[in-house]
Amino acid sequence: MKNNGKYHVPDPIDVARGERLRKLRQLNGWTQSQLAEKAGEIAGKLSDSKREKCAFKHIGYMENGRRKISLQYIDIFSELFHVRREYLLCEDDFKTNEEKNSYYRNLAFSKEFSDDKAFRNALKAYGLDITFDTKTFRYDLEECEGDLYLDLSQSEYEEFKEELYDFVCYKINRLKKRRQIE
Repeated sequence: MKNNGKYHVPDPIDVARGERLRKLRQLNGWTQSQLAEKAGEIAGKLSDSKREKCAFKHIGYMENGRRKISLQYIDIFSELFHVRREYLLCEDDFKTNEEKNSYYRNLAFSKEFSDDKAFRNALKAYGLDITFDTKTFRYDLEECEGDLYLDLSQSEYEEFKEELYDFVCYKINRLKKRRQIE
């Protein structure tokens, strides 16, 4: 918290994290007391004591951004709400890994897609890794024995992106037709 001379002003990141915590609590239909009880039970499992206390006032302070959420409680809330730590820390907006991977997969096959970093992240969701800085394409899937490496020029990389998009569109359309026949 920052002191502006008269009173403490919450740090904006703590306020944002608190808002996420409040929304998750409300989505689950829990009161602050219920959340405090559940968090205390998990914290007790993580420590040597039988049960660690987490007062509902503490939950209120965290939700209002008046108190920082410790990394221990980030982990506890992540487990309770089945969300990623990065989501609670406001590092990104993906609640789950599935949501994150789905976003990048969809982005990879969008015609509007042009950001190379985002494209590489999308391919990582499929188990592919491209390092464009060194112009190295690394194809690494569990089904393959060993790793395959290929150096690509800028034009080859762009062609690869386009062909990958066309291939996925073809496979999706083929799957749609197969479902119509069945």
